[in-house]
Amino acid sequence: ANGDIITCTLTSNATCATGSPATSNPMTMVVNPNLPASLGISASPSGAICSGTSVAFSANPTNGGTNPLYQWQKNGSDIGGSTNSTYTSSTLANGDIITCTLTSNATCATGSPATSNPITMVVNPFPSMAGIINGTSTVCEGQDSVTYFVPAISNATTYIWTLPSGATGISSANSITVNYGTSASSGNITVLGSNYCGDGIASDLYIAVVPKPNANAGNDTTICPGSSIILTATGGNTYTWNNGVTQGVSFIPSSTNNYVVTVSNGFCLGSDSVKVTIASPPSTPVIYQVGNDLFSTSTNGNQWYDDNGIINGANLSSYTPQATNHYYVIIADTMGCVSDTSNVLYVVVTGFDQTLINNLVNIFPNPVTESLQIQTTLKINKIEITDAVGKLLYTSTSKIIDCSGFATGVYFIKVGTEKGLVIKKFVKE
Repeated sequence: ANGDIITCTLTSNATCATGSPATSNPMTMVVNPNLPASLGISASPSGAICSGTSVAFSANPTNGGTNPLYQWQKNGSDIGGSTNSTYTSSTLANGDIITCTLTSNATCATGSPATSNPITMVVNPFPSMAGIINGTSTVCEGQDSVTYFVPAISNATTYIWTLPSGATGISSANSITVNYGTSASSGNITVLGSNYCGDGIASDLYIAVVPKPNANAGNDTTICPGSSIILTATGGNTYTWNNGVTQGVSFIPSSTNNYVVTVSNGFCLGSDSVKVTIASPPSTPVIYQVGNDLFSTSTNGNQWYDDNGIINGANLSSYTPQATNHYYVIIADTMGCVSDTSNVLYVVVTGFDQTLINNLVNIFPNPVTESLQIQTTLKINKIEITDAVGKLLYTSTSKIIDCSGFATGVYFIKVGTEKGLVIKKFVKE
C-alpha cells in the first residue's frame, strides 16, 4: 500500500562476520491508484440536421493524461488525419455513426485505449428537383380554371408556385388552378419543393397569353317598326351572332332585343352586345272635314294622300281638296317612323267640268236591293265601291254589280272613266 516501508534482515554465515544480523535500508512505497480512461463526445449542432450542414464534434476525455491520443471514426473506420480532440464535417449522411478512440498517457491508466459513446446522425435531405410541369402552355387572356401539375417531388413537404404577372391562383400542393385575368401577360409558371431544410431546384413552363379579340358589336341603335337592319361586328376573323342573326346580312327585328356576337381571332373568343330598339310609331291620326277643308288630329308630321298616292306639298295639319277623291293622312316622326293610315274620307269637289262628267255617268236603281247598273257612253277603266267611311269593298270594270251581299246602308261608287273620276252615292236596302 502506499506508504509501506520495506526492509530486509541479513544473517551472515561468513567467517568472522560482524553486525550480523544486519538490517537493510528502508524503502517507503509510493503506490498510485488505477485511473480508468474513458471518452465522451458531443456534436454541435446536436440532433437532426439538414444535408450539407457543418457539424463540430468535441472529445471530452477522462484520465486521458497530459498528452492523450485521439482517433476519430465514422461507421467504425478511422478517419484519416482526424487525431485531434475535435472533428468537423459537412458531408455527413443520414445514419452515419461517429465515434472516437482515446489512448491515455496517464500513469496507471486502465481501459486504454477507450472508445467513446457513438453519435448516430439524422440528416434530413433537401427536396429533389421539380419535374416537368404539365398543362396548357398557350392560353387566352381572361381564361379561367386552367390546371397545372408536377409529379410528386421527393422529400418535399410543401410546394411553392409562382405565376406570370396578372395570373392568380394559390396552392401548396403539386397541382394548381390558374385564372388568367384581363391584365395577364406571358411569362413563366415555376414550382419547387420545400421542406424544413429549405427549397429544392425549381422547374418552369413558359405560358403564352394570347389577347382575346377586341369584340365590337357596334353602337346601340333605334329603328322604326318593320325596318331592316344589318349588324356588323369588328375585332376578329369570324363572327357568330345569337337570335339567328348572320354577320352583314339584313334582317327585320320583331321586337326590341339585345344581340350578342362571339368574335374569334382563330384561337381566343371575345364577345360584345348591341341593343336594337324598335321605336314606337306615331299615333294613328284621325281626319275630319269642316266645310271644304280637311283637318288632322296630329299637329306635326302630316302627309296627305289621295287615291293617286302622295300629295306633294300637303304636309300641314289641314288640307283643302282640289278634286273629288279619297283622302287620308300618314304621320312621320323625326326618325322617319310612320303611323298607320288614318281613316279615309271621301270628298266630292264640284265644278263645271266635273258636273259634265257626272252627268255622263248614271247608276240605277238607287236605292238598290240586288243589281246596280252603270249607264255611260264613256270608257270605264276601274270601278270601286266603298262604305261611308271609305273602306274599299269591291273593285271591278263591269257595268253590272251584284249588291245582294252588301249590308243595308250608304255606299259610294267610284267610276274611273276616260274623262275622269265620277263618284256617286247610293243606298243599299
